[in-house]
Amino acid sequence: MSASSLDALRIAGQLHDVGKIGVRDSVLLKPGELTAEEWDEMKSHSAIGERIIRATFLPNAAEVASIVRHHHESFDGNGYPDGLAGEQIPQSCRILLIVDAYGAMTTGRPYHKPRSHDETMSILAREAGSKLDPDMFSLFSGIIERTPTDIS
Repeated sequence: MSASSLDALRIAGQLHDVGKIGVRDSVLLKPGELTAEEWDEMKSHSAIGERIIRATFLPNAAEVASIVRHHHESFDGNGYPDGLAGEQIPQSCRILLIVDAYGAMTTGRPYHKPRSHDETMSILAREAGSKLDPDMFSLFSGIIERTPTDIS
């Protein structure tokens, strides 16, 4: 990746969920399963985030906004908001999806307790090829397993 693409990915990683400001707290913080209507509202956060980022003065706003929009696209085409699949999904988005999923699972949420590193990696491995790009997951797995952390 170029330095500018890495910079856009770094910024998108920090701002990818900014669109959740447009989602009601009753949906964001709901401890149970979301209804279909609530799930549609939750899924709108990536498009809202894209609009917010495009309105900034970031020099790479268009690239960051695109990453934010597509960070929930699934490798098999069942993601959102546009149903992109495989190589149609920008590489930065395929990377961010894995990192975001790892972070979401290892951090407590209103609807689940934090999972262990091993449990999270097992779940992600099962999603490789469907939700996750299998090549990107393989790279991620190799890197995180070599990285000294206290999350195991």
